[in-house]
Amino acid sequence: MHFKYLLPALLIVLTSRPALAYTSIAGVHGGGKPTVITGALVLQDTEYETTDQLDIEGQVLTVGFKKLINEQLAIGAGAGFLLDGELRPRRSSFDDGSGFRLFFDADYEFKRFGPNQILGTFSLIHDSFEFEAPASGDIEFDINEAKIGALFMHRIQKFAVYGGLEIFLYSDGDFELVDKFEAERDSRLNLRLGGAFALDPAFDLRADLYLMSEQTLTLGVDFRI
Repeated sequence: MHFKYLLPALLIVLTSRPALAYTSIAGVHGGGKPTVITGALVLQDTEYETTDQLDIEGQVLTVGFKKLINEQLAIGAGAGFLLDGELRPRRSSFDDGSGFRLFFDADYEFKRFGPNQILGTFSLIHDSFEFEAPASGDIEFDINEAKIGALFMHRIQKFAVYGGLEIFLYSDGDFELVDKFEAERDSRLNLRLGGAFALDPAFDLRADLYLMSEQTLTLGVDFRI
């Protein structure tokens, strides 16, 4: 994973405007205003299975929103843009990746007891990336995925910490280099750990770490409106 980008990424998050991927969990379920504008820098490293192993690394800038529909249900959507992506089959590497991500997500509060919450999550993601392959033209990679998860959240004054598991119910795509090959996520199970800090009543700083099927770090800002 691109941990060498961690400090620059954190500086971007702390100095950027609030409309900088996935949308906020802690912000929208924390009470107060029911809509959150959210943005993040996603440092992604994900393995996919085709005729060969594929590994995609890169930074995705995302922007989205999340709205509380009722006391328990929140829905969100957004888009992201891949910067400086890298596609690595087992025996080669292709740089200068670019492209976009579209996503829809939702979370539902099943139970609240004291400072604790149990949440269910759902996400739909579409990635469409392109990588330069000078000898044979560009490589196109497209994939559609759906995942569900369960999170336990605990609030401590201005902090919220959470963790849980996610499973990809659907992962189907293809990459094209001369011929077209089917692709899917190499592993379907994710461990998700995260936290948020209420900088003031309108702003949260947020971080999420995804492990197992990927090694992805998300650094985000949430702005309540």
